[in-house]
Amino acid sequence: MMISLDVMPTLLSIAGVNASNLDLDGVDLTQTLQNQTALSPRPLFWASLSNRGGRSEAMREGNWKLVVQHPKAKPGSFEHETIELFHLEDDPAETRNIAKSEPERTANMVNRLKLWYAETQKGATPQPGGW
Repeated sequence: MMISLDVMPTLLSIAGVNASNLDLDGVDLTQTLQNQTALSPRPLFWASLSNRGGRSEAMREGNWKLVVQHPKAKPGSFEHETIELFHLEDDPAETRNIAKSEPERTANMVNRLKLWYAETQKGATPQPGGW
């Protein structure tokens, strides 16, 4: 799996720029693309802020995808969270939320997502609306 955050380290590498001193979120995909090799499995995390101020985060690990939404939450909080868990091999259209039938996996992924979110906020540029 790849994510858009991988573009910057990959382009820098292709351009011959040594980015080892930069704290980039993505990984260099140069060898993967040139040699057509598989990436090591890794969890992917991302967040979204809607035009109306709603925030959501997601995590993908293998065939599992977790989505956490915060309708009408105070900026930066996890109030009113709704949690969805999907197994993408069995449900590629994400039509069946199985969070309640997978409570341990859901709790583990939610915890890891919140740790990731807290870590990203430490050095994040302030956003309009306070998120």
